[in-house]
Amino acid sequence: MEKQTNNLSFYVNNRGIVLFNGEAKTESEKYMINILSDPEVIVNLSVQGNNYIPKKINNKYGTAFMGNEIRDNGIVDAFQSINVNLSEKYDKLCKNPGNMIWHEISEAYEGGHISLLYNTNAGVAYTNETNHIYETAHNKAGYYFPGNITSDHFMTYWHINKSSNPPEYKQVELRTNYRYEK
Repeated sequence: MEKQTNNLSFYVNNRGIVLFNGEAKTESEKYMINILSDPEVIVNLSVQGNNYIPKKINNKYGTAFMGNEIRDNGIVDAFQSINVNLSEKYDKLCKNPGNMIWHEISEAYEGGHISLLYNTNAGVAYTNETNHIYETAHNKAGYYFPGNITSDHFMTYWHINKSSNPPEYKQVELRTNYRYEK
């Protein structure tokens, strides 16, 4: 998580909550702090390793938008899953360490706010049904932390050079090894 920032450090407390130290100076760091500090959307991140992908994730990349639920008090519980071993491979290939985990966190966060806006829960992505909340959240998350899955065998990763005018987009593909839960 810290590889996307020079000014913040992150740690997990004994309740499993991600906290931070430091001062956010860049736009993406301020966005990270908004995600971690927002009382309306709570991101619940399920983390796996060793190329393990749970059965309920219907893709071979180990990352998934797992939907969200609006509580009676108006707070959204947003769910996301990530395989850190696979995401590190994508990050390394794209020379963008820490990007995937933040993409997944921000995807859940954005999905939570979209659900609040429309007062509707979001379902799990990567089913056979269209999930407009996921699709919009994925695109919004890509502003700071780009990434896209385009087929069953490759992850297409977009690297955006925002310092060029207009921004340059570089597409990179990576074949993955995986195993499913039995």
